[in-house]
Amino acid sequence: MRLPRFLDVVWCRFPLSEAPDIPGPKARPVLVLGDTEDGTAVVAAYGTSQARAAPKDWEVRHEAQRGTFTTFDLLRMADIPATRDYFPARMPVLRRFPAERVPELLAASAAAQSELAARHRRRT
Repeated sequence: MRLPRFLDVVWCRFPLSEAPDIPGPKARPVLVLGDTEDGTAVVAAYGTSQARAAPKDWEVRHEAQRGTFTTFDLLRMADIPATRDYFPARMPVLRRFPAERVPELLAASAAAQSELAARHRRRT
């Protein structure tokens, strides 16, 4: 299987938070942010078309399919095994995330890290 590439938006059976080691029940778009050092998994952000009025600082929106905007949540990222269990065979790349928007991704990633740190502080 060919690994999805950086900035690809692809269909994936993103794992549920309560069962992180098994494929999710349905395919949904994810934004590929990289791969693991050994090349056995991709790092991806969860996507949803259920958009709020205004995205949070750690979210980015992209027209992944014509006429449909997808919000990618950088708080919900996972290392997803590069297998057909997670990446169905007949589901092509939807649309690449524009390279010129990488600074926006970096800002959203920094906001996600800050939010995670704040949540951790509140719990301790």
